[in-house]
Amino acid sequence: ECIDALLDGGADINKLGGVATGGTPLHNATIFQLNEIAAHLFKRGAAYDLFLAAGNGRLDLIKPMFDEQGTLRSDAPRIEGLNPDETPQHRINWAFYVASQYGDVPTLEFLYPKVSEFVTLPDGRTVVDRAIQHKRTEAEAWLRAQGLKTKVETQEED
Repeated sequence: ECIDALLDGGADINKLGGVATGGTPLHNATIFQLNEIAAHLFKRGAAYDLFLAAGNGRLDLIKPMFDEQGTLRSDAPRIEGLNPDETPQHRINWAFYVASQYGDVPTLEFLYPKVSEFVTLPDGRTVVDRAIQHKRTEAEAWLRAQGLKTKVETQEED
């Protein structure tokens, strides 16, 4: 109700400057796993990009962003004014990372062959760590089946 009141009163649904990544309200909802709020923002017409679609398990929005060869299309949706210098590959790698926290295995399966490197946070946390943190057991199992590991497991190998 509060979101609707703000939007109906003229609030900008795509206003940059959020606490998470300086992005939009949809970025905040996605990163903080406020799934119902994110779904509502999508319904109300929030702008999205690959990261946001992947972070909300929206494979229906992700698939059209790629051509038949599996390359991210140059006309794939972008958030105006946010990270304009990101390469398509960087966008794919981070989309896979955020998809691991949402835990939608079909999204992970779709993006996996397109990833060039598996993103870790500055503290070394991996996609497996992200799935564990958010209690995405199916995603964790799928990621492990691909040979991916947690930060600790990776450090033990070194």
